[in-house]
Amino acid sequence: MAVCNGKYDCRFFDFSDEEGCDEYDCGDERWKCADGTQCIQTELQCDSYTDCADGSDEEHCQDYDCGEERWKCADQITCIQAHKICDGFSECLDHSDEVNCEDRPCAEGFWKCDNNYCVAIKLLCHGGNMCDDASDDKCKYFLICKPQHSNHGFFLPR
Repeated sequence: MAVCNGKYDCRFFDFSDEEGCDEYDCGDERWKCADGTQCIQTELQCDSYTDCADGSDEEHCQDYDCGEERWKCADQITCIQAHKICDGFSECLDHSDEVNCEDRPCAEGFWKCDNNYCVAIKLLCHGGNMCDDASDDKCKYFLICKPQHSNHGFFLPR
């Protein structure tokens, strides 16, 4: 159950989860909508989908800083998660996240396929053809790194 998210989780009882939201502190991980009645996850702000009942999460996005883990589309309005750039699926309405992928590095923890898609390292060499060109499954394994505090290394295709 989430408090002040615009959904009545206590509807069969007393609706108390949505009372007093104008004084409610959303915390660091959530953002308060302009009408003060709802908190949404920060990453839902300026993502081209209206999450606040009053629509305030999609206002003033031209001036909005997407932050370090998000990327602003060429429309200068929409923010997407940085790891979704060059993943083979357009997240930006203008498709700018899937343009010039050969020149873009992948986000940390991701590997660049032969077709320039970026795939999470943990999904490589599992037989799932995550790259759509099977370059992630040409696995003549070799160890590239050992994550901190772990006995497991990562293997990448050659």
